[in-house]
Amino acid sequence: MAGVKESVEALEAARVIIVLVKKVLADGKLTTGDIGVIFDVVRSMNTLNAGIQGVDQVVAELKDLSAEEAEIVIAKAMEIVALFNVSKA
Repeated sequence: MAGVKESVEALEAARVIIVLVKKVLADGKLTTGDIGVIFDVVRSMNTLNAGIQGVDQVVAELKDLSAEEAEIVIAKAMEIVALFNVSKA
């Protein structure tokens, strides 16, 4: 069992990037008002760095998942999927 540390960190980095992009695009345009997101990026650097550092190990981790590890990875992936759920009015 290789564990899922790198996979979870890569998924968390992806989640952070998606959240930041959604903040910028929330009003449908890129403006100077979005400059505050730069500060969010700086605050997220540790998470982003951790996600990038071990990305080369993700495939090996995913090839050797136990049921418990698969649940962890799926739960993290579902956090990302939830970011795209749009409620219908």
